Amino acid sequence: HFAIRRIALVFLVPHDADPDRVRAVAVRTADDTLGVLDEPRPMVVFVDFAIEGVSFQVSAWAAQAEWFETRNRLARDLLVAFRAEGIRFATPVRATEQPVAG
Repeated sequence: HFAIRRIALVFLVPHDADPDRVRAVAVRTADDTLGVLDEPRPMVVFVDFAIEGVSFQVSAWAAQAEWFETRNRLARDLLVAFRAEGIRFATPVRATEQPVAG
């Protein structure tokens, strides 16, 4: 049983989002989130290109006993910070089939 546990949150932003700004806001938010440990340092990495946008992962560490609460707090803090900074999350594209008449 380990004393600390990693939080990994993947999020998607539009293709036109500034990746350096996205990363800076996400790292700053993780640094400021209550329960996120100073060491190992929080980090944000590029994950993938997708049709809908670009995905990143923010990774941070929390005490095992506070992991769930810290994970939820970090997700909420990221949402609030991105909204405040005008950074949008990408909207997933959904394909649907329509029956052909006739």
